[in-house]
Amino acid sequence: MSLNPLVVKWVYEVEIMDRIFEGLITRDPYLGTEMNWLVWNTTYERPWIGPHGEPGEIMRFYLRNDITWQDGTPVKADDVIWNFNFINHTCPDIGARMPEYLVIWSVYQGCVKINDYTVDVYVNTTGHWKVLDYEGVALQFPKVIWQNLLRHDDERAFKPWAVSYTSWVGSPPPNGLGGLSCLMGTGPYFLNMTAGGWNEADLAILSKYPGYWKRLANPADFNLDMKVDEKDLWFFNSNWIAYYSLHFADVRCDFNRDGKIDTTDLWYYMDAGFIDFYKCGLHGWS
Repeated sequence: MSLNPLVVKWVYEVEIMDRIFEGLITRDPYLGTEMNWLVWNTTYERPWIGPHGEPGEIMRFYLRNDITWQDGTPVKADDVIWNFNFINHTCPDIGARMPEYLVIWSVYQGCVKINDYTVDVYVNTTGHWKVLDYEGVALQFPKVIWQNLLRHDDERAFKPWAVSYTSWVGSPPPNGLGGLSCLMGTGPYFLNMTAGGWNEADLAILSKYPGYWKRLANPADFNLDMKVDEKDLWFFNSNWIAYYSLHFADVRCDFNRDGKIDTTDLWYYMDAGFIDFYKCGLHGWS
């Protein structure tokens, strides 16, 4: 068994990894549709001609600006680019043995950084499913850990769960998180070596990552940009009122208490000063 992202395959291992790592996109648990997660937007099917004249496309990922690795370091476009290049160049033969990485090295043509939180990915193929293939492995290999393996012949032999972050990097995590191993992701839990870590069999000790972005969200931050402002009102208007009306008819959205959930609730929400209420830290629904 192994918790090395390059060789994980058993369901028991995946259960652990899914709590430590996240994809850029996830599934709405109620609707079953795709929803942005570590990105606030994704575009694809922008036409591009590959190096040999083949049809290709450009995928653009717009990263959220409040995501951090579990050592507290912000996640940026450079991290996504490094991940793809690591898979493509450092592990060129993995596709033959690890089919889940085949799509990366076989059609990947490179990345272009647009800004700190936006990256274009060029592939010499087309199709929506490629977006899902790429988003799932975009943040599995933090550079601070895996750059040291560029000197190794076989990255698959690395045991990141058995090596502490501090001993590998040479300094403690910037956020001071104790017990952090080299198995580091962006998810809600981290493998806690201090508490026992993983026994390479049937027991893994995971602890909550205190800096997890989703745990820190303000209930009034409807567009999840880590700010409570007028943009949340418009997001609420175009998305949440329709969502709650259709699926839950949630009374929490009936701010003016008229028995209906509509745009008048949006204006009542604004005029009644709920934004200031949330800014003061008094989270909750009245």
